[in-house]
Order: sequence, then C-alpha cells, then structure tokens
Amino acid sequence: MNPPTSTCHRSSQPLWNVVYLSALLLSTTLVATPPISTEDKPATRAEDTVRVTACQTLAHVQGLRFQLRSALDGDASAFDAAEGIVVELVKVTPSAIDARPLVNRANSFLERRNAVLEFHRGRERIIANTPPLLAALEAATLEELVARPSAARVAALNQLAMLTQRMPRTAGTLMVIDRLDPDSWFMLGKDAKSFGTLLTGLREGNTELRLRPATGKSIQTTLKTTADSFATTSMQVESTLGGLRKLVEAVEHYAFTQSLANRNSQILSTICFQR
Repeated sequence: MNPPTSTCHRSSQPLWNVVYLSALLLSTTLVATPPISTEDKPATRAEDTVRVTACQTLAHVQGLRFQLRSALDGDASAFDAAEGIVVELVKVTPSAIDARPLVNRANSFLERRNAVLEFHRGRERIIANTPPLLAALEAATLEELVARPSAARVAALNQLAMLTQRMPRTAGTLMVIDRLDPDSWFMLGKDAKSFGTLLTGLREGNTELRLRPATGKSIQTTLKTTADSFATTSMQVESTLGGLRKLVEAVEHYAFTQSLANRNSQILSTICFQR
C-alpha cells in the first residue's frame, strides 16, 4: 500500500492560473466599461469603482487561498506566487476592509517556507529510501533459516522487514491535507529507534533481546550494508522530527490565513456582486 500523497493541487495549478487571470481580466473590463445610464452621475461612478475594486481584491484573495494550499503541499512555486499576490493585495484592497491581519498572517506562513519544504523533502526521502532495505532483510532471513536457525534472530529479522514497510506508510500520514497527526509522528520516531536497536542487536548481540551476534560472513555483510543504508534514513527521520515545531507554527499560520481569507471573501463578495 502506497502512502498518501497530495498531488491534486499541484496538477491543477495551470488551470487555476487561467481562472485567476480571467477573473482579473473581467474585473478590469468592468472598470473600463461605463455604467449604462441616462445621466452620468458621479456617485454611481464612485460606487462602480468600489465594486470593481472589490471584485479585483476578491480574485486576489481567492488566488492567495489556492496558492497557500499548494504551498502547504510542498509546491515551491506556489510560495513565490503567494508572495506576489500578497503584494497586490496591499495595493488594491478597498480602504473599507482592513487587509493587515490577512497580509500579516500570510507573511508569517510564507516566512516558514523552508520548514514546509524541508518537511516534504524529508518525508519523500523516508518513503523512497526505506522499502529497498526489505530485499536485503528477506535474503538475510532466508540465509538464517537455511544455515543457522535461531528463533530470536528470525523474529528480529521479520520485525525489521515489517518496519521497513510500516515506516514509509507512517511518514505518508505525518500531515494529511492541513492536519498533523501526533500518533504518526510518535510512531515514526519509535519505529526508527526500534529498527536501529534490532539491527545493532543482530550484528553485535543483545542479551535483553536474546540475540547472539550473527557469525556468517554473508549475513554479516548483508546486515552491514543494511545498517549503512539505514543510517541515512535514520538521520532523515531525526531531521524531520526536529523540524516539527516550525512546521506546527507554519500550519497554524496557514489555518489562520485561510480563516481570514474566507471572512474577507464573504465581505468582498457582498460588495462585488451587489446590484
């Protein structure tokens, strides 16, 4: 079973760009088109200007919401796009709406760009690097069963094989949509530690686990190769877990930004579509 991935937002990026630009073009057209009236009333022109400005701002807010969603999914280009939209929001937002809370929250999320992108890169490495260890462990288990059967060593090898399959699945559920799963973070750290303990026990012995050091040259070579490969994964797990605090901050700022954007969208929609 493959771990869940978040690709829907990235794949729809070109489509959203078309929709976003179309909305801006429509609002610009509205600005250039004078209202149909028998009299050229200044008040009417002013109201139409406010309405069209609200429509432009609404398009920017909706664009920001989408780009932030993609950014949280690990799309680096979405961070750049969101930064550009924030700049435009400051310029076009009607004075009747205080855009500072939304802009400040969005910038707080964007400032944690590295934390978000490092998390996704780290998770992808864990998912990619752990399963290849399974083949070597299965070969070591077969050799153990054929040459020097030991119930404790076979059980340890089977446990390692199971962990190589569970760790990628767990890594895939560390963050689902915009929610961090505490159980998955705890389980990943625990499994990585258990993997290292079992592997060391198989190579050097462990009285608590009732493991004697593997003596066969072939199995020692296999275990050493596995240990060398796992060292990279172990470091990546440690690095990913170490970035949890900054990632939590990023997710919190993201949630606040989306809430404020939703609230502003409702207000802007009322102004934009009023008759």
